[in-house]
Amino acid sequence: MAAQSRMIRTFHWTVTTMVRRNELGDKEAVNVLDIGVGGICFQTQKRYEAGDILYLDLNIKAPFLPGEDIDVSGIQATVKWGITNTIPYTFGLQFAALDDSVRSRLFSLIQQTETRFGDLSSPLFR
Repeated sequence: MAAQSRMIRTFHWTVTTMVRRNELGDKEAVNVLDIGVGGICFQTQKRYEAGDILYLDLNIKAPFLPGEDIDVSGIQATVKWGITNTIPYTFGLQFAALDDSVRSRLFSLIQQTETRFGDLSSPLFR
């Protein structure tokens, strides 16, 4: 399946995310709603359950910060909550083991975005 990119207006970034149930499973492009150093929220046609462990390939491009892109595969995350009464389903995941360098770069992107565009009030930034 081809990855779908979406400009997240809150962040002024383009985020492409692929999700799979296991490290070698089929990838699914999801619609990212929110992202921070602690986790990610997205919409999908697939249903997951709280506690499911998923693997994410994450590509973030911030056009106003050349050279600060993030492109990392195999991020492990745990489904913490879901809204499953309508399709597309919405899920919130907590990153399980985000590499320190990726976490630092993501934090830097958030900080620079806030400096440039104002405070971002997402709970995932905390």
